[in-house]
Amino acid sequence: MSLVGVIVLTAGYEFVREMSRRYEASSAEYANKLPNDDEDVRERSSLLWATGKSLGEVEKRQKLVKAAFYAVQVFYSFFIM
Repeated sequence: MSLVGVIVLTAGYEFVREMSRRYEASSAEYANKLPNDDEDVRERSSLLWATGKSLGEVEKRQKLVKAAFYAVQVFYSFFIM
C-alpha cells in the first residue's frame, strides 16, 4: 500500500514539473510578444479603453505563478522523501 502511495506522489510531482515547464515556455513566448518600448507602454496604459498589459504586470504575475509551482513541487518532494 505504501508503494502505491509513493508511486502516486511521484506521478503527481512529475505532473506538476511538466506543467511548470509548459507554463514557463508559454509565458516566455507571451512576454516576448509584448511591446518592450516604455513610451509605447505608458501611452497605452494611460488610455481608459486600453486593455493591453505592460511587461511589468506580466512579469509580476509570472513570478507569482512560478512561485506557486515551486511551492507545490517542494510540498511533493518533501512527502516523497
